[in-house]
Amino acid sequence: MTLRANDMRYATLAPLLATPLALAACVSPKVVHYYDQDCQIMARRVELDITHAQAVESCSNQECVAQALGGVVAFAASAVVSGSIAVVGNAVYWLERTSNCKVKSPQQG
Repeated sequence: MTLRANDMRYATLAPLLATPLALAACVSPKVVHYYDQDCQIMARRVELDITHAQAVESCSNQECVAQALGGVVAFAASAVVSGSIAVVGNAVYWLERTSNCKVKSPQQG
């Protein structure tokens, strides 16, 4: 059995490209509620949560390359979308917090 040049290239690249797939994850925004003592209110903020995907156990040559690249692209896309949601959400929650803030005066001490 002889391997062609393309098969050899994929055979050597597959383990390298499959590594990011094993570590592939998706990023999703989640809202966290907390008590702000300075303002004396319940406030919210958006945090990014990373969910790990299951690793692929068996694949062959081009299939591994496609799956690895797909995992990297999915992670990048979810990070961009979720990061944008977090930035906008945190800006809105900051405006909400500043409008409802009840700062203690020094006399209330």
